[in-house]
Amino acid sequence: FILVSGLVGNILNVILFTSHRILRKNQCVFYLMVESIVDCCQLAVTFSSRLAVTILQNDPMQTSLIWCKIRAMIPQACTLISMTIICLAVIDQY
Repeated sequence: FILVSGLVGNILNVILFTSHRILRKNQCVFYLMVESIVDCCQLAVTFSSRLAVTILQNDPMQTSLIWCKIRAMIPQACTLISMTIICLAVIDQY
């Protein structure tokens, strides 16, 4: 439920921000659009291995050292990028 609603919500945000002419003129919209894209990437990476374990009965973290390191690093990096972008959008408003 979280994966589907998060992806749909963030994709709708990107579509909304790119389709309206009034929103394209605002500089903060760029920050929010990038934040939505980063959140989509975070959801995809975080839930892909969990879905592989649940559906395929195969744990990619047990078979690949690279995937194990990436799965630990990407969500943290995406969270930091997301929070930084929100802070930059707030600073940009003032």
